[in-house]
Amino acid sequence: ALTASGFYLYPNIMMKSRASKIRDTLPFATMYLSTLSGTGTSLPEIFGNLAEVDEYGEVSKEAEKISRDIETFGMDVSEALKRAANRTPSKDFEELMWGINHVITTGGSLKQFLQERSDKLMDDYRRRIEQFSETLSLLVEMYITIVIVGSIIFTSMSAVISSFSSSISPSLLVNIQVAA
Repeated sequence: ALTASGFYLYPNIMMKSRASKIRDTLPFATMYLSTLSGTGTSLPEIFGNLAEVDEYGEVSKEAEKISRDIETFGMDVSEALKRAANRTPSKDFEELMWGINHVITTGGSLKQFLQERSDKLMDDYRRRIEQFSETLSLLVEMYITIVIVGSIIFTSMSAVISSFSSSISPSLLVNIQVAA
């Protein structure tokens, strides 16, 4: 049963991990795509160039698959983008692929679309970083409150208790402090 559940859960864990990695690098990769599209580079060359940049991790791997579909398997760009959108674990990357496909089939401005999408993705990235910063700040405040202030209060309370009761031995107080 454990092995069967492992075979069931492992692919889901890996997909979520890949989706998270894509989500974290996608704003920067989209900026790169926007810059390349502004130079007049064709879409297959753009994905080929993106595939060569290792800094974008999983996004580069997805771009490599798109480039492979176009160059090796002879698919047209629209079909390769549809295939990439259907196989990716990331919702943001899927939306980007469908958006690029829509822009190239309707004849819109790819540079403008990628610029707007990169701005949106970067805003989402900033929001996630700020949310993480607030959570980390809350955890630091909790640590300071519980550990440092709590130990000071406990030490001062034990000093007050020892001054009121002369029948409690100092070794008993130390044992009470260690146990707490």
